[in-house]
Amino acid sequence: MLTPFSLLAPQEPNPNTQITSESESGRVSQDLPSALQAQNVETLTEESDANVPTSVTTRPTYDALTARQKFSVFGRRMISPTGFAKSAFTASVSDSPEEWGQGMAGFAKRYGNKIATRSVENGIGFLVSVPLRQDPRYFEPTETGLSERVRHALIYTVLTPTDNGGRTFATWRFAGNYGAQFVSNSWRPERYRTVSDTLRRGTVSLGYDAAANVFRAIWPDVKRKFLKH
Repeated sequence: MLTPFSLLAPQEPNPNTQITSESESGRVSQDLPSALQAQNVETLTEESDANVPTSVTTRPTYDALTARQKFSVFGRRMISPTGFAKSAFTASVSDSPEEWGQGMAGFAKRYGNKIATRSVENGIGFLVSVPLRQDPRYFEPTETGLSERVRHALIYTVLTPTDNGGRTFATWRFAGNYGAQFVSNSWRPERYRTVSDTLRRGTVSLGYDAAANVFRAIWPDVKRKFLKH
């Protein structure tokens, strides 16, 4: 029979009860992060170089690209459908150089010039980015304001991330844009091979890069305001 005083009496431990010691608990807690870390490493090693995006959202931790991954980024830009479409559009609305003629024959020469120049541009960009340890990817802005996002896009046209997580002058971009125009002089008509005209075309090419970055930056706002259902 229980009495009020018996409820206050100390209870005897049950010898059949198994109690986990602090050392065993600590060992379990220590093994758990190791297992998770091993799982994360296994997951990362399964990712192929072809899955490296050409543009990514800015993250607190930075993962540098290998030379092979950079080659994948430039290679995908070289054969991207949007790049072919842009080249076709600009070749169709321009009649320069006039020496290449008009009609389908002239369009074919101008389109071939665009494709070849873009290929050279990406090739030079790759060859420059690897030894200088520069990252060719575009990191999307985390700012929410439209003006801040546009500013971010313009800055990323001139600056570029480095493999150690910093930022520096985008040598790979400028070398690619201007270098490709100098190389294209080898198949252009004589009067287009001047230094001034070559630099002008390189600057126009940089302007296309800046416009593309701005479009990436403002596209979420455009889609939210004008394409919402």
